[in-house]
Amino acid sequence: MSQKVHIQYCDPNSILMINSTGRMRKLYTPFLVLCTKDSGTIKADTKVYVQEVQSTPKDELVYIIAGMAHLHSFFRIEARF
Repeated sequence: MSQKVHIQYCDPNSILMINSTGRMRKLYTPFLVLCTKDSGTIKADTKVYVQEVQSTPKDELVYIIAGMAHLHSFFRIEARF
């Protein structure tokens, strides 16, 4: 994806994506992401499904994948809108 996209937590089953032109898209779980850096047992360049979304007390977005929590910054959503 060539555009910069801001991702915002909505609820445990969805996120809101906002692109650089202000267009919004709500994405519901499960959704596919690409791992960009090794995260726990998930290796870089692996596509996995996000089962749930959480937010930490520091307002960091966390993806639940195969029952394990991973920071969203280790993943990329391949979506165009």
